[in-house]
Amino acid sequence: LRLVGLEVSGVQENAVYLKESLDKPLNLGWLLLPVKKCECYDSIESKLQELSVPDYIRDRLATLPDHLFIHVVNSNLEVRTSVSINPETGAAEERALFSYEALPRTTVMAWEIIAKNPNHFKIGQQDIAAVTDPTGVHRVVKKAHPYLEHLGIGGMGTRGMGRLKVLYANQQDVQEEQVSGQGEPQAAEPSQPEAQPEQEASHESTSEPNHR
Repeated sequence: LRLVGLEVSGVQENAVYLKESLDKPLNLGWLLLPVKKCECYDSIESKLQELSVPDYIRDRLATLPDHLFIHVVNSNLEVRTSVSINPETGAAEERALFSYEALPRTTVMAWEIIAKNPNHFKIGQQDIAAVTDPTGVHRVVKKAHPYLEHLGIGGMGTRGMGRLKVLYANQQDVQEEQVSGQGEPQAAEPSQPEAQPEQEASHESTSEPNHR
């Protein structure tokens, strides 16, 4: 929630916080937690709705304090055991048994994408011409969002892992470019140093170059 700009207060005790308090505790199998009312429930639900989180997820919201959240999540992840396959023989590799944790469906994740300046890299000793700044990199990434539903992201894609749907992408960089592009361009004063290309940018950062 903090990553999407929402700070929740009043969630500190060893309890689970729902829309309304209940007399019956919540049974997690290995842990019984008292149920208390979350005073920030409406703001949380409103923020998730703004981020296009589906109704069937928002209708089952529960809030936990930080010190309990980690334990509850780690204890309820599905642990799967598998074995590596030799691509040449098609048989299982010897001594290649491993286990991994799988996130359940309907898991909502948030992350920040940081793009390097393409002017600092070359392909085959040639300058990159497809994009010229970090904002252009973000545009290309956003165009690839629909493919993540089919191709996935991360490892074990051949086993159907990593497929996700992007519900919301920050458009701040595009809006700032439109604002900064208004009006006539002005020449820099002789006493000002030249603008240097931006080294990296995220969805929350501006697309204007830094002045040193």
